[in-house]
Amino acid sequence: MHQVIQMMQKAKLLSQLILKYRHMVSEPKPPVRLTIEEEIPKEKSAEVAERNISEDPIVRDIILSVPANFQKFIPAIVEKLKTRSYSWNELGN
Repeated sequence: MHQVIQMMQKAKLLSQLILKYRHMVSEPKPPVRLTIEEEIPKEKSAEVAERNISEDPIVRDIILSVPANFQKFIPAIVEKLKTRSYSWNELGN
């Protein structure tokens, strides 16, 4: 009787461990391939040169919405996004 209880407990523990670690047994997903364009089209480069980061109201809203210790990183991130031809609408999306 005691052995049956021990086997049931081990089976229960095994099923719990299988559920907990099943993601480790499955095969990993294939990596996603991305390419980032380094060149800025001539039309976009004129826009980037015209817009000053500190004058952009969306950037100011972003800077004010993040914690103070992260605010110093926002202008560099915005400049990097603009060099990659990233743009957002009036809502910041």
